[in-house]
Amino acid sequence: MPISSCNNHPVKFYPNFLRSSSLHWLNRITIPIFMVVIFFNGCAYYNTFYNAKTYYAEAQKATELNQTGTVSRDEIQLYAKAIDKSKRLLTKFPESEYCDDAQFIIARSYYYRQDYRLARRYFEELATQYPDSPFTAEVPLWLGRCLMQQADLVMAKHEAKRTIEKSREPRIHVESYLLLGQIAIAEDSLALARHYLERVISESRNGETQAEAQFQIGNLLKEGADYEGALKA
Repeated sequence: MPISSCNNHPVKFYPNFLRSSSLHWLNRITIPIFMVVIFFNGCAYYNTFYNAKTYYAEAQKATELNQTGTVSRDEIQLYAKAIDKSKRLLTKFPESEYCDDAQFIIARSYYYRQDYRLARRYFEELATQYPDSPFTAEVPLWLGRCLMQQADLVMAKHEAKRTIEKSREPRIHVESYLLLGQIAIAEDSLALARHYLERVISESRNGETQAEAQFQIGNLLKEGADYEGALKA
C-alpha cells in the first residue's frame, strides 16, 4: 500500500542517488548549451563589426583614389554600409567591446561623406559615451576638421590646439599641426602656415604626410613670389 496518494495515484519517492544523478545529467546538458549560445552571440557581434570595418576600409581606398574633391557614388554607398553595420552593432550588442570602434567608424564615415553636422554629433557622442576609449583623444582633431570644412576657422583652431594639449601621441600632434597650417592658409597667414607645416615635416615619421606639407609650403612660396624657394621646397 502506498504511503500517500493524490487522485488515486501513488506518490513516488526517488532515492537520493537517482535525484543527484538526474541533476548532474541536467547540468551536463545545460552548461554546454549555455556555452554554445555565448559562442554564437560573440561570433555574431564580431562578424557585424568585421563587416563594418571591411566596408570602411574599402570606402577609404575609394576616397584615396578619388582626386575630384567630390564624393563619388561608390564612396557614398560603401560608407553607408559601414555606417549601417556599425549602427546595427550598437543597437543589437550595446555591451560589445567593439562599440567605441563602431562609433568611431560612423563618425568618420559621415565626415568623408561630407556630412559634417552628423560627423560632429557622433564624434561628440564618442567622447561622452566612451570616455576611456583610445579614440577619444582624437575627437578634438576630428571636430576641428569638421569645423574647418564648415568655415568656422576660429573654433577649428581652438579644437586643433586642444588636441595638442590633450594628446601625447606624436602622430596626433603632427596631424594637428597640419590642420593648423591649413587653417592659417585659409586665413592668409602665410608665415604662420609655413611655421606649422615645417613642424609637420620635422616631426612626422610618415613620408606621405611630410610630402603633403612640403607641397603646401611650395604653394605658399609661389604665392609669395619666392620661385627659387618654391623649387627647393
